[in-house]
Amino acid sequence: MPLPGTTTSPAVMETINIVSKGDEFDLDVAATATIEELKEAIDAKMGVDPSDQQLYFLGFPLAEPEMQITDFLEMSKTFNLVLPEEDDDKSFLFGRSPRGIASDKEMFLITGGRLNFTSILLRANSEEWIKLKSNRFGVVQDIEGETSGSRIFQVRIYEVKEKGSISLRTVDGTNKVFLVPEGGEEKSLTPVDTKKYDESMNASKKLGPLDHAKKILPFLNTLAKLISAGCNVADTHAAFQN
Repeated sequence: MPLPGTTTSPAVMETINIVSKGDEFDLDVAATATIEELKEAIDAKMGVDPSDQQLYFLGFPLAEPEMQITDFLEMSKTFNLVLPEEDDDKSFLFGRSPRGIASDKEMFLITGGRLNFTSILLRANSEEWIKLKSNRFGVVQDIEGETSGSRIFQVRIYEVKEKGSISLRTVDGTNKVFLVPEGGEEKSLTPVDTKKYDESMNASKKLGPLDHAKKILPFLNTLAKLISAGCNVADTHAAFQN
């Protein structure tokens, strides 16, 4: 309780964008909320226990429940939510998307432009309905290394103008992306552009999720420009390196 003669200022609220399977909704939470409190707000909206939620920020897992979201909000107000298999039916809260995407292993799919960029964790051996924000999307493939801070990510960008589902799978040891048109034959897709990100270039010390996000944000902004505007990698590579 406040001391006599004093008043308590109301908490500053922020509107947080929650993305799950490419669909999204907004939550109003205190700017000083912790990850656990954000999960509790999601629970109130969706009825999914916080222990069953996996939250990511710019592709990095948020595993520390007492971490505040304040510093993250300076970079983005979008958080990615992954639900367990049994909560798939909660998707009615977002609305079904028209395109099914299946992957034979866990990987990140990237959609949107610089101002509405989202990364979506695809679960292995499952088909999910995802609302792509344009005809272009990126797939994080060929991750070299297993230790956080020393991995190299290869991102391939694809463009699909036809209706149909997307299949991501390994063929003869190589990651491939296919379009499966409705009532038609499967087509192999060729990347329209590629991009690499080397974590070790910025890993002089062990980084937490917030530090990782600050390091990778310039790369993601560049990648979002490629997806939304069709820029050439050569045109933006120098800016990213700086």
